[in-house]
Amino acid sequence: MAPSRGPCTLEWRSMRSRAEPKPQNRVPRAALCMLGVPRFFDDTAQLLRRNLLERIGRPTDLFAFVTASRRPAAPDCPQPHRLVETLPGDGHLGDELRRVAPSGQGDFEPGRFAGDGASLLTPLEWASLEVFLQKAVAGQVAWGDRPVELLSQHPAAAWRRVAARPGPWLGGLAKRSDVGHDDITGSSPTLKEEDSMKTNISGIRFTDGSSGHHVRPSAGLSQLRTMQWCADAVRWHEENILNTSYSHVLFARWDLQWLIPFPGLELLQDINSEEIWLQQVQGEFFANDRFAVVPRPRLSAYFEGWKLVVSGEAADAFQKHMPRVGNPFFLQDFLVFEGFLHLRLAYAGLSTMPLPPLFYVYCRPSSDPRTFRSLGFFDCTPLAALADVTVLRQARDDSDAAFEALEEALGGAKYGNEITWVLATDSALQTFGQAERVAQEGSEQLLRLLQPRLDHIRGRPEELAVPINWTKDHLFSAVFMSSQIEAELQCQYGPAGEDVPNAA
Repeated sequence: MAPSRGPCTLEWRSMRSRAEPKPQNRVPRAALCMLGVPRFFDDTAQLLRRNLLERIGRPTDLFAFVTASRRPAAPDCPQPHRLVETLPGDGHLGDELRRVAPSGQGDFEPGRFAGDGASLLTPLEWASLEVFLQKAVAGQVAWGDRPVELLSQHPAAAWRRVAARPGPWLGGLAKRSDVGHDDITGSSPTLKEEDSMKTNISGIRFTDGSSGHHVRPSAGLSQLRTMQWCADAVRWHEENILNTSYSHVLFARWDLQWLIPFPGLELLQDINSEEIWLQQVQGEFFANDRFAVVPRPRLSAYFEGWKLVVSGEAADAFQKHMPRVGNPFFLQDFLVFEGFLHLRLAYAGLSTMPLPPLFYVYCRPSSDPRTFRSLGFFDCTPLAALADVTVLRQARDDSDAAFEALEEALGGAKYGNEITWVLATDSALQTFGQAERVAQEGSEQLLRLLQPRLDHIRGRPEELAVPINWTKDHLFSAVFMSSQIEAELQCQYGPAGEDVPNAA
Protein backbone atom coordinates (compact mmCIF):
# COMPACT_ATOMS: atom_id res chain seq x y z
CA MET A 1 0.00 0.00 0.00
CA ALA A 2 1.28 3.42 -0.91
CA PRO A 3 2.30 5.68 1.98
CA SER A 4 -0.10 8.41 2.98
CA ARG A 5 0.69 11.66 1.16
CA GLY A 6 -2.33 13.85 1.78
CA PRO A 7 -5.17 14.70 4.18
CA CYS A 8 -7.34 12.07 5.84
CA THR A 9 -10.26 14.51 5.76
CA LEU A 10 -10.59 17.16 3.07
CA GLU A 11 -13.05 20.01 3.64
CA TRP A 12 -13.59 22.96 1.34
CA ARG A 13 -15.57 26.18 1.09
CA SER A 14 -16.28 28.03 -2.12
CA MET A 15 -15.41 31.69 -1.66
CA ARG A 16 -16.07 34.74 -3.77
CA SER A 17 -13.38 37.10 -4.99
CA ARG A 18 -12.35 39.71 -2.41
CA ALA A 19 -13.23 42.37 -4.98
CA GLU A 20 -16.70 40.97 -5.42
CA PRO A 21 -19.32 42.51 -3.10
CA LYS A 22 -21.83 40.42 -1.23
CA PRO A 23 -24.91 39.80 -3.39
CA GLN A 24 -27.85 42.03 -2.55
CA ASN A 25 -30.58 40.37 -4.65
CA ARG A 26 -33.27 38.44 -2.85
CA VAL A 27 -34.00 35.74 -5.41
CA PRO A 28 -35.03 32.70 -3.31
CA ARG A 29 -32.34 30.03 -3.22
CA ALA A 30 -32.38 26.48 -1.88
CA ALA A 31 -29.64 24.32 -0.43
CA LEU A 32 -29.31 20.59 -1.12
CA CYS A 33 -27.36 18.44 1.35
CA MET A 34 -26.10 15.17 -0.15
CA LEU A 35 -24.74 13.01 2.65
CA GLY A 36 -23.40 9.53 3.34
CA VAL A 37 -21.62 6.83 1.33
CA PRO A 38 -22.00 7.37 -2.45
CA ARG A 39 -22.15 3.65 -3.15
CA PHE A 40 -23.16 2.90 -6.77
CA PHE A 41 -23.13 6.62 -7.60
CA ASP A 42 -21.95 5.90 -11.13
CA ASP A 43 -25.43 4.38 -11.64
CA THR A 44 -27.56 6.90 -9.70
CA ALA A 45 -26.01 10.23 -10.76
CA GLN A 46 -27.94 10.50 -14.03
CA LEU A 47 -31.46 10.29 -12.58
CA LEU A 48 -30.48 12.33 -9.51
CA ARG A 49 -29.59 15.19 -11.80
CA ARG A 50 -32.58 14.69 -14.12
CA ASN A 51 -35.36 14.10 -11.59
CA LEU A 52 -34.21 16.03 -8.52
CA LEU A 53 -31.62 18.74 -9.21
CA GLU A 54 -33.31 19.96 -12.39
CA ARG A 55 -36.76 19.85 -10.79
CA ILE A 56 -36.24 21.84 -7.59
CA GLY A 57 -37.42 24.95 -9.40
CA ARG A 58 -35.08 27.60 -8.02
CA PRO A 59 -31.32 28.24 -7.82
CA THR A 60 -29.80 25.55 -5.61
CA ASP A 61 -26.43 25.29 -3.87
CA LEU A 62 -24.98 21.83 -3.26
CA PHE A 63 -23.44 20.82 0.10
CA ALA A 64 -21.73 17.43 -0.05
CA PHE A 65 -20.44 15.13 2.69
CA VAL A 66 -18.76 11.94 1.46
CA THR A 67 -18.01 9.10 3.86
CA ALA A 68 -15.14 7.44 1.99
CA SER A 69 -14.05 4.98 4.70
CA ARG A 70 -15.04 4.06 8.25
CA ARG A 71 -11.80 2.34 9.20
CA PRO A 72 -9.25 4.02 11.49
CA ALA A 73 -6.89 6.41 9.76
CA ALA A 74 -3.15 5.79 9.77
CA PRO A 75 -1.42 7.25 12.85
CA ASP A 76 1.15 8.95 10.59
CA CYS A 77 -1.51 10.80 8.58
CA PRO A 78 0.23 14.15 7.92
CA GLN A 79 -2.99 16.17 7.93
CA PRO A 80 -5.90 14.68 9.90
CA HIS A 81 -8.09 17.54 8.65
CA ARG A 82 -7.40 19.93 5.78
CA LEU A 83 -9.65 22.96 5.15
CA VAL A 84 -9.21 24.77 1.84
CA GLU A 85 -10.90 27.81 0.36
CA THR A 86 -11.60 27.75 -3.37
CA LEU A 87 -12.76 30.25 -5.95
CA PRO A 88 -15.16 29.28 -8.76
CA GLY A 89 -13.22 28.24 -11.84
CA ASP A 90 -9.74 28.41 -10.32
CA GLY A 91 -9.17 24.64 -10.65
CA HIS A 92 -7.86 24.37 -7.10
CA LEU A 93 -10.69 22.14 -5.89
CA GLY A 94 -10.09 19.69 -8.74
CA ASP A 95 -6.45 19.36 -7.70
CA GLU A 96 -7.45 18.73 -4.08
CA LEU A 97 -10.05 16.13 -5.01
CA ARG A 98 -7.58 14.23 -7.17
CA ARG A 99 -5.30 13.94 -4.16
CA VAL A 100 -7.95 12.11 -2.16
CA ALA A 101 -9.37 9.98 -4.98
CA PRO A 102 -9.35 6.19 -4.46
CA SER A 103 -6.37 4.51 -6.05
CA GLY A 104 -6.22 1.50 -8.34
CA GLN A 105 -8.51 0.10 -10.99
CA GLY A 106 -10.33 -2.56 -8.97
CA ASP A 107 -13.47 -2.31 -6.92
CA PHE A 108 -11.89 -2.51 -3.47
CA GLU A 109 -8.42 -1.07 -3.60
CA PRO A 110 -7.21 0.38 -0.28
CA GLY A 111 -7.74 4.11 -0.05
CA ARG A 112 -4.42 5.90 -0.29
CA PHE A 113 -5.36 8.31 2.49
CA ALA A 114 -7.28 5.91 4.70
CA GLY A 115 -4.26 4.36 6.38
CA ASP A 116 -4.93 0.66 6.81
CA GLY A 117 -8.61 1.08 5.99
CA ALA A 118 -10.28 0.06 2.75
CA SER A 119 -11.99 2.58 0.50
CA LEU A 120 -15.77 2.43 0.39
CA LEU A 121 -15.71 3.88 -3.13
CA THR A 122 -14.61 2.50 -6.48
CA PRO A 123 -12.75 4.57 -9.09
CA LEU A 124 -15.83 4.57 -11.35
CA GLU A 125 -18.04 5.84 -8.54
CA TRP A 126 -15.50 8.52 -7.73
CA ALA A 127 -15.33 9.66 -11.37
CA SER A 128 -19.10 10.35 -11.36
CA LEU A 129 -18.97 11.80 -7.87
CA GLU A 130 -16.17 14.24 -8.61
CA VAL A 131 -18.33 15.99 -11.22
CA PHE A 132 -20.87 16.77 -8.49
CA LEU A 133 -18.26 17.69 -5.88
CA GLN A 134 -16.74 20.26 -8.23
CA LYS A 135 -20.09 22.09 -8.14
CA ALA A 136 -20.53 21.97 -4.35
CA VAL A 137 -20.22 25.28 -2.52
CA ALA A 138 -19.03 23.34 0.53
CA GLY A 139 -18.01 19.77 1.07
CA GLN A 140 -16.09 17.22 3.04
CA VAL A 141 -14.51 13.91 2.04
CA ALA A 142 -13.82 11.89 5.18
CA TRP A 143 -11.42 8.95 5.25
CA GLY A 144 -11.15 7.06 8.51
CA ASP A 145 -14.54 8.47 9.51
CA ARG A 146 -15.22 7.67 13.18
CA PRO A 147 -18.00 9.85 14.58
CA VAL A 148 -17.82 7.91 17.85
CA GLU A 149 -14.43 9.54 18.44
CA LEU A 150 -15.99 12.96 17.92
CA LEU A 151 -18.66 12.04 20.43
CA SER A 152 -16.01 11.11 22.99
CA GLN A 153 -14.66 14.67 22.80
CA HIS A 154 -17.81 15.92 24.54
CA PRO A 155 -18.46 15.52 28.29
CA ALA A 156 -19.44 11.89 28.82
CA ALA A 157 -21.86 12.73 31.61
CA ALA A 158 -24.09 14.53 29.11
CA TRP A 159 -24.45 11.88 26.41
CA ARG A 160 -23.76 8.47 28.00
CA ARG A 161 -27.20 8.21 29.57
CA VAL A 162 -28.77 9.06 26.21
CA ALA A 163 -26.59 6.58 24.33
CA ALA A 164 -27.76 3.76 26.59
CA ARG A 165 -31.23 3.87 25.05
CA PRO A 166 -31.58 0.58 23.12
CA GLY A 167 -31.96 0.08 19.39
CA PRO A 168 -30.15 0.95 16.16
CA TRP A 169 -30.96 4.66 16.33
CA LEU A 170 -27.26 5.29 17.05
CA GLY A 171 -25.83 1.93 16.07
CA GLY A 172 -23.33 -0.13 18.00
CA LEU A 173 -22.84 2.00 21.11
CA ALA A 174 -22.74 0.40 24.53
CA LYS A 175 -24.67 0.94 27.75
CA ARG A 176 -21.43 0.48 29.64
CA SER A 177 -17.84 0.15 28.57
CA ASP A 178 -18.03 -3.62 29.10
CA VAL A 179 -21.46 -4.37 27.59
CA GLY A 180 -22.10 -4.44 23.86
CA HIS A 181 -25.13 -2.58 22.56
CA ASP A 182 -26.53 -5.08 20.03
CA ASP A 183 -28.89 -3.30 17.66
CA ILE A 184 -29.64 -6.65 15.87
CA THR A 185 -29.08 -5.21 12.40
CA GLY A 186 -26.76 -7.35 10.37
CA SER A 187 -26.24 -9.84 13.21
CA SER A 188 -24.38 -13.01 12.38
CA PRO A 189 -25.40 -16.21 14.24
CA THR A 190 -21.99 -17.78 13.55
CA LEU A 191 -19.99 -14.89 14.96
CA LYS A 192 -18.35 -15.35 18.32
CA GLU A 193 -19.07 -12.54 20.74
CA GLU A 194 -15.44 -12.08 21.71
CA ASP A 195 -14.42 -11.79 18.05
CA SER A 196 -16.99 -9.12 17.24
CA MET A 197 -16.19 -6.53 19.84
CA LYS A 198 -13.32 -4.06 19.85
CA THR A 199 -12.55 -1.37 22.38
CA ASN A 200 -12.04 2.20 21.28
CA ILE A 201 -9.89 4.64 23.20
CA SER A 202 -13.08 6.55 24.07
CA GLY A 203 -14.18 3.61 26.24
CA ILE A 204 -17.20 2.94 24.01
CA ARG A 205 -17.39 -0.53 22.59
CA PHE A 206 -18.36 -0.99 18.97
CA THR A 207 -18.03 -3.53 16.19
CA ASP A 208 -15.18 -3.53 13.73
CA GLY A 209 -16.87 -4.46 10.45
CA SER A 210 -13.83 -6.42 9.29
CA SER A 211 -14.34 -8.91 12.13
CA GLY A 212 -17.91 -9.80 11.24
CA HIS A 213 -21.12 -7.86 10.92
CA HIS A 214 -22.56 -8.13 14.42
CA VAL A 215 -23.80 -4.54 14.57
CA ARG A 216 -23.24 -1.44 12.51
CA PRO A 217 -20.64 0.73 14.27
CA SER A 218 -22.25 4.11 15.00
CA ALA A 219 -24.24 4.13 11.73
CA GLY A 220 -27.01 6.34 13.11
CA LEU A 221 -24.50 8.54 14.88
CA SER A 222 -22.66 9.00 11.58
CA GLN A 223 -25.83 10.26 9.93
CA LEU A 224 -26.45 12.71 12.79
CA ARG A 225 -22.89 13.99 12.53
CA THR A 226 -23.09 14.58 8.75
CA MET A 227 -26.39 16.42 9.16
CA GLN A 228 -24.83 18.64 11.80
CA TRP A 229 -21.96 19.39 9.43
CA CYS A 230 -24.47 20.43 6.77
CA ALA A 231 -26.38 22.72 9.15
CA ASP A 232 -23.13 24.41 10.15
CA ALA A 233 -21.97 24.73 6.52
CA VAL A 234 -25.31 26.19 5.41
CA ARG A 235 -25.20 28.84 8.15
CA TRP A 236 -21.60 29.75 7.33
CA HIS A 237 -22.41 30.15 3.64
CA GLU A 238 -25.47 32.29 4.38
CA GLU A 239 -23.54 34.61 6.69
CA ASN A 240 -20.29 34.89 4.73
CA ILE A 241 -21.28 34.51 1.09
CA LEU A 242 -25.00 35.02 0.44
CA ASN A 243 -25.84 37.75 2.90
CA THR A 244 -29.29 36.16 3.12
CA SER A 245 -30.94 32.89 4.15
CA TYR A 246 -31.98 29.99 1.98
CA SER A 247 -35.70 29.43 1.57
CA HIS A 248 -35.34 25.64 2.02
CA VAL A 249 -32.68 23.07 2.86
CA LEU A 250 -33.19 19.68 1.22
CA PHE A 251 -31.57 16.43 2.34
CA ALA A 252 -31.00 13.33 0.20
CA ARG A 253 -28.87 10.18 0.25
CA TRP A 254 -26.38 9.53 -2.52
CA ASP A 255 -27.71 6.04 -3.29
CA LEU A 256 -31.30 6.94 -4.21
CA GLN A 257 -32.47 6.15 -7.74
CA TRP A 258 -34.94 8.90 -8.67
CA LEU A 259 -37.51 7.36 -11.03
CA ILE A 260 -40.10 10.14 -10.82
CA PRO A 261 -39.45 13.89 -11.01
CA PHE A 262 -39.63 15.90 -7.80
CA PRO A 263 -42.82 18.07 -7.68
CA GLY A 264 -40.86 21.30 -7.17
CA LEU A 265 -40.61 23.72 -4.27
CA GLU A 266 -43.23 26.12 -5.63
CA LEU A 267 -46.02 23.55 -5.42
CA LEU A 268 -44.99 22.38 -1.95
CA GLN A 269 -44.73 25.94 -0.69
CA ASP A 270 -48.13 26.75 -2.15
CA ILE A 271 -49.66 23.83 -0.22
CA ASN A 272 -47.79 24.39 3.05
CA SER A 273 -44.81 26.69 3.47
CA GLU A 274 -44.12 26.01 7.15
CA GLU A 275 -43.91 22.25 7.69
CA ILE A 276 -41.23 19.72 6.79
CA TRP A 277 -42.04 17.45 3.85
CA LEU A 278 -41.15 13.75 4.21
CA GLN A 279 -42.01 10.65 2.20
CA GLN A 280 -45.20 9.28 3.69
CA VAL A 281 -44.35 5.57 3.68
CA GLN A 282 -41.41 3.39 4.78
CA GLY A 283 -40.75 5.34 7.92
CA GLU A 284 -41.22 2.37 10.26
CA PHE A 285 -44.46 4.20 11.13
CA PHE A 286 -42.35 7.05 12.51
CA ALA A 287 -40.69 9.35 9.93
CA ASN A 288 -38.95 8.40 6.69
CA ASP A 289 -35.31 9.52 6.91
CA ARG A 290 -34.14 9.18 3.27
CA PHE A 291 -35.22 12.54 1.88
CA ALA A 292 -36.60 15.77 3.30
CA VAL A 293 -37.65 19.26 2.23
CA VAL A 294 -37.02 21.53 5.21
CA PRO A 295 -38.13 25.18 5.34
CA ARG A 296 -35.18 27.23 6.58
CA PRO A 297 -36.76 28.11 9.97
CA ARG A 298 -36.98 24.34 10.68
CA LEU A 299 -33.29 23.69 9.98
CA SER A 300 -32.30 23.04 13.60
CA ALA A 301 -35.17 20.65 14.35
CA TYR A 302 -34.35 18.36 11.42
CA PHE A 303 -30.58 18.63 11.01
CA GLU A 304 -29.27 19.08 14.57
CA GLY A 305 -30.00 15.79 16.30
CA TRP A 306 -26.28 15.60 17.02
CA LYS A 307 -26.57 18.56 19.39
CA LEU A 308 -29.45 16.89 21.21
CA VAL A 309 -27.26 13.85 21.85
CA VAL A 310 -23.95 15.48 22.83
CA SER A 311 -25.65 18.03 25.10
CA GLY A 312 -27.75 15.37 26.80
CA GLU A 313 -30.94 17.29 25.93
CA ALA A 314 -32.20 14.19 24.13
CA ALA A 315 -32.84 12.69 27.59
CA ASP A 316 -35.52 15.32 28.16
CA ALA A 317 -36.99 14.58 24.71
CA PHE A 318 -37.17 10.86 25.53
CA GLN A 319 -38.77 11.53 28.88
CA LYS A 320 -41.46 13.75 27.36
CA HIS A 321 -42.30 11.81 24.20
CA MET A 322 -40.85 8.26 24.41
CA PRO A 323 -40.42 7.42 28.11
CA ARG A 324 -40.70 3.67 27.50
CA VAL A 325 -37.56 3.50 25.38
CA GLY A 326 -35.17 1.60 27.64
CA ASN A 327 -36.89 2.22 30.97
CA PRO A 328 -37.69 -0.13 32.58
CA PHE A 329 -35.74 -2.72 30.61
CA PHE A 330 -38.50 -5.36 30.46
CA LEU A 331 -40.97 -2.85 29.02
CA GLN A 332 -38.56 -1.14 26.67
CA ASP A 333 -39.56 0.06 23.24
CA PHE A 334 -36.99 -0.60 20.53
CA LEU A 335 -35.93 2.65 18.84
CA VAL A 336 -34.83 2.88 15.20
CA PHE A 337 -33.30 5.94 13.51
CA GLU A 338 -36.67 6.82 11.96
CA GLY A 339 -38.04 6.86 15.50
CA PHE A 340 -35.36 9.29 16.67
CA LEU A 341 -36.21 11.61 13.77
CA HIS A 342 -39.87 11.48 14.82
CA LEU A 343 -38.79 12.20 18.40
CA ARG A 344 -36.78 15.27 17.36
CA LEU A 345 -39.66 16.72 15.38
CA ALA A 346 -42.16 16.04 18.18
CA TYR A 347 -39.80 17.64 20.70
CA ALA A 348 -39.66 20.75 18.51
CA GLY A 349 -43.46 20.80 18.30
CA LEU A 350 -43.52 20.21 14.55
CA SER A 351 -45.77 18.22 12.27
CA THR A 352 -44.91 17.06 8.75
CA MET A 353 -46.43 17.06 5.29
CA PRO A 354 -46.51 13.88 3.17
CA LEU A 355 -44.58 13.32 -0.05
CA PRO A 356 -45.35 10.40 -2.38
CA PRO A 357 -42.63 7.82 -3.18
CA LEU A 358 -40.37 9.08 -5.97
CA PHE A 359 -37.22 6.94 -5.57
CA TYR A 360 -35.81 3.70 -4.21
CA VAL A 361 -32.54 2.78 -2.50
CA TYR A 362 -30.35 1.50 -5.32
CA CYS A 363 -27.97 -1.45 -5.18
CA ARG A 364 -26.12 -3.71 -7.58
CA PRO A 365 -26.95 -7.44 -7.21
CA SER A 366 -23.91 -9.54 -6.38
CA SER A 367 -23.02 -12.91 -4.90
CA ASP A 368 -20.32 -11.14 -2.87
CA PRO A 369 -22.01 -9.20 -0.01
CA ARG A 370 -18.90 -7.06 0.43
CA THR A 371 -19.86 -5.14 -2.70
CA PHE A 372 -22.85 -3.70 -0.82
CA ARG A 373 -20.49 -1.89 1.58
CA SER A 374 -23.03 -1.98 4.36
CA LEU A 375 -22.53 -3.51 7.79
CA GLY A 376 -26.25 -3.83 8.41
CA PHE A 377 -28.94 -5.98 6.83
CA PHE A 378 -28.70 -5.92 3.05
CA ASP A 379 -30.61 -7.61 0.27
CA CYS A 380 -30.75 -6.61 -3.39
CA THR A 381 -33.68 -7.44 -5.69
CA PRO A 382 -32.62 -7.33 -9.37
CA LEU A 383 -34.51 -4.73 -11.40
CA ALA A 384 -34.29 -6.97 -14.44
CA ALA A 385 -36.60 -9.46 -12.74
CA LEU A 386 -39.08 -6.79 -11.66
CA ALA A 387 -39.09 -5.10 -15.06
CA ASP A 388 -39.05 -8.33 -17.12
CA VAL A 389 -36.37 -7.14 -19.53
CA THR A 390 -36.86 -10.28 -21.63
CA VAL A 391 -39.35 -8.22 -23.64
CA LEU A 392 -36.49 -5.91 -24.60
CA ARG A 393 -34.41 -8.85 -25.72
CA GLN A 394 -37.23 -10.20 -27.86
CA ALA A 395 -37.78 -6.79 -29.43
CA ARG A 396 -34.12 -6.17 -30.20
CA ASP A 397 -32.84 -9.74 -30.57
CA ASP A 398 -29.92 -8.92 -28.29
CA SER A 399 -27.05 -11.36 -27.88
CA ASP A 400 -26.61 -13.24 -24.61
CA ALA A 401 -23.67 -11.03 -23.67
CA ALA A 402 -25.55 -7.79 -24.41
CA PHE A 403 -28.59 -9.01 -22.52
CA GLU A 404 -26.54 -9.98 -19.45
CA ALA A 405 -24.80 -6.60 -19.55
CA LEU A 406 -28.19 -4.86 -19.62
CA GLU A 407 -29.45 -6.90 -16.65
CA GLU A 408 -26.34 -6.02 -14.66
CA ALA A 409 -26.47 -2.33 -15.58
CA LEU A 410 -30.07 -1.96 -14.41
CA GLY A 411 -28.97 -2.89 -10.91
CA GLY A 412 -31.46 -3.59 -8.15
CA ALA A 413 -33.44 -2.30 -5.20
CA LYS A 414 -32.33 -2.75 -1.59
CA TYR A 415 -35.97 -2.91 -0.55
CA GLY A 416 -37.97 -4.55 -3.34
CA ASN A 417 -41.30 -3.25 -2.05
CA GLU A 418 -40.14 0.35 -2.66
CA ILE A 419 -40.71 -0.27 -6.37
CA THR A 420 -44.39 -1.00 -5.66
CA TRP A 421 -44.83 2.39 -4.01
CA VAL A 422 -43.00 4.27 -6.78
CA LEU A 423 -45.22 2.60 -9.38
CA ALA A 424 -48.26 3.68 -7.35
CA THR A 425 -47.07 7.28 -7.64
CA ASP A 426 -46.64 6.85 -11.38
CA SER A 427 -50.15 5.41 -11.65
CA ALA A 428 -51.55 8.44 -9.87
CA LEU A 429 -49.72 10.77 -12.27
CA GLN A 430 -50.74 8.83 -15.37
CA THR A 431 -54.39 8.08 -14.65
CA PHE A 432 -55.69 10.67 -12.18
CA GLY A 433 -58.62 12.53 -13.73
CA GLN A 434 -58.11 10.77 -17.06
CA ALA A 435 -60.57 7.91 -17.12
CA GLU A 436 -59.85 7.12 -20.77
CA ARG A 437 -56.26 6.15 -19.98
CA VAL A 438 -55.57 2.55 -19.04
CA ALA A 439 -53.13 1.89 -16.21
CA GLN A 440 -50.02 0.06 -17.40
CA GLU A 441 -48.92 -3.28 -16.06
CA GLY A 442 -46.16 -2.86 -13.48
CA SER A 443 -43.32 -4.23 -15.60
CA GLU A 444 -44.26 -1.93 -18.49
CA GLN A 445 -44.40 1.04 -16.11
CA LEU A 446 -40.98 0.30 -14.70
CA LEU A 447 -39.39 -0.02 -18.13
CA ARG A 448 -40.86 3.34 -19.14
CA LEU A 449 -39.52 5.01 -15.99
CA LEU A 450 -36.12 3.43 -16.58
CA GLN A 451 -35.97 4.52 -20.23
CA PRO A 452 -33.49 7.37 -19.62
CA ARG A 453 -31.25 4.90 -17.82
CA LEU A 454 -31.60 2.34 -20.64
CA ASP A 455 -30.68 4.99 -23.23
CA HIS A 456 -27.64 5.96 -21.20
CA ILE A 457 -26.51 2.33 -20.88
CA ARG A 458 -26.79 1.86 -24.64
CA GLY A 459 -24.93 5.08 -25.40
CA ARG A 460 -27.91 6.85 -26.91
CA PRO A 461 -28.41 10.62 -26.56
CA GLU A 462 -30.51 11.46 -23.53
CA GLU A 463 -33.95 12.62 -24.57
CA LEU A 464 -35.61 15.59 -22.95
CA ALA A 465 -37.83 14.66 -20.05
CA VAL A 466 -41.55 14.51 -20.73
CA PRO A 467 -43.06 17.42 -18.77
CA ILE A 468 -44.88 16.32 -15.63
CA ASN A 469 -47.09 19.06 -14.31
CA TRP A 470 -47.69 18.10 -10.71
CA THR A 471 -50.87 19.39 -9.10
CA LYS A 472 -52.18 19.22 -5.56
CA ASP A 473 -54.59 16.50 -6.64
CA HIS A 474 -51.79 14.46 -8.18
CA LEU A 475 -49.68 14.73 -5.06
CA PHE A 476 -52.33 13.78 -2.53
CA SER A 477 -53.72 11.03 -4.74
CA ALA A 478 -50.26 9.47 -4.93
CA VAL A 479 -49.79 9.85 -1.16
CA PHE A 480 -53.12 8.17 -0.50
CA MET A 481 -52.34 5.24 -2.82
CA SER A 482 -48.96 4.55 -1.23
CA SER A 483 -50.39 4.82 2.29
CA GLN A 484 -53.15 2.38 1.37
CA ILE A 485 -50.62 -0.13 0.01
CA GLU A 486 -48.50 0.10 3.17
CA ALA A 487 -51.55 -0.41 5.39
CA GLU A 488 -52.65 -3.41 3.35
CA LEU A 489 -49.19 -4.97 3.58
CA GLN A 490 -49.15 -4.51 7.35
CA CYS A 491 -52.59 -6.11 7.63
CA GLN A 492 -51.41 -9.01 5.47
CA TYR A 493 -47.99 -9.66 6.99
CA GLY A 494 -48.06 -7.92 10.36
CA PRO A 495 -45.32 -5.75 11.84
CA ALA A 496 -42.88 -8.67 11.99
CA GLY A 497 -43.47 -9.74 8.39
CA GLU A 498 -45.51 -12.80 9.41
CA ASP A 499 -48.78 -13.81 7.79
CA VAL A 500 -51.77 -12.60 9.77
CA PRO A 501 -54.48 -15.31 10.00
CA ASN A 502 -57.82 -14.57 8.41
CA ALA A 503 -60.24 -13.29 11.00
CA ALA A 504 -62.92 -15.58 9.55
